[in-house]
Amino acid sequence: MPTFHSIVRRWTTKPAPGLAIDVEIVAATALLGAALGIGLATAADYGLTVDEFNTDDYGPKALAWYTSGFKDRSHFETVEFSLWYYGPWFHMLTAYLQSFDFADRITVRHAMTFLAGFGGIAALLPIGRLAAGRWAGLAAIVLCLTTGYLYGSLFFTPIDVPFLAAMTWATLAIIVMTSKVLPSWRATVATGLLTGLAIATRTGGIITHAYLLGALILCAAEFFAERGRLTLQYLLQLAVRYGVVVAIAWVAAIALWQPICAIQDCAPAFRDHPDVVRVLALGRADKDRCAPAHVHSGPTAGAAA
Repeated sequence: MPTFHSIVRRWTTKPAPGLAIDVEIVAATALLGAALGIGLATAADYGLTVDEFNTDDYGPKALAWYTSGFKDRSHFETVEFSLWYYGPWFHMLTAYLQSFDFADRITVRHAMTFLAGFGGIAALLPIGRLAAGRWAGLAAIVLCLTTGYLYGSLFFTPIDVPFLAAMTWATLAIIVMTSKVLPSWRATVATGLLTGLAIATRTGGIITHAYLLGALILCAAEFFAERGRLTLQYLLQLAVRYGVVVAIAWVAAIALWQPICAIQDCAPAFRDHPDVVRVLALGRADKDRCAPAHVHSGPTAGAAA
């Protein structure tokens, strides 16, 4: 039965003589190229969403926090508090590009959000090939691009799309890092930076630490299968690499997510998250921590607002 690392090595396996051109790579490149061109050409055709309205205020003020030497505190005083639950790096980058005024602000935002999501979807090609073999990555890309709900969201969901991208890149980094029984230091550092980016995008990125731990356990299992024993030296080497990834990740996350740096300002918002559910059912609106009883007992289902 093929091992995890024998599957990973498929990515670097050279095509057989006479098949010097990898058809999957050519097809994926053509598909992604077409999607990129269409996406950028139509970025101005999408409307403005509530999240875009809020993050368009969040980005410039978060950027000002850094460029003012941490003196401009408008980010902590005049933006919607719930935005503190999400890292600002993507919104700062968007605000910086908007400052050049080479296109309408919302068009620039749509294009930037699309490019972030496009980068995440493109990463499915190596992920698919490394994890499952040829054609899996292309199949995943096709499914994503032909799912209207996902494709459309690539333009106007500035909170979710950067997280999609960061988590996909972090997952790819973990797969590459653990493609060897003993991960290289270069891959270890890259994984630390990309998992840190995921954490700096949304707190859910912390789960990448669990992904990495699981992958390292598989590395140890393969080491045991090949040698019939686990050595203390090897386990320590794995532990050190895991610790380095975690350390780099949190340094990157803290550097990119300023509410962590100013926890005294944002801790109450995290602590007192209301978790409010607002529903419209049977002709009346309710706002509570859980859906009201009549939503479950009434003849029609409530729609979350």
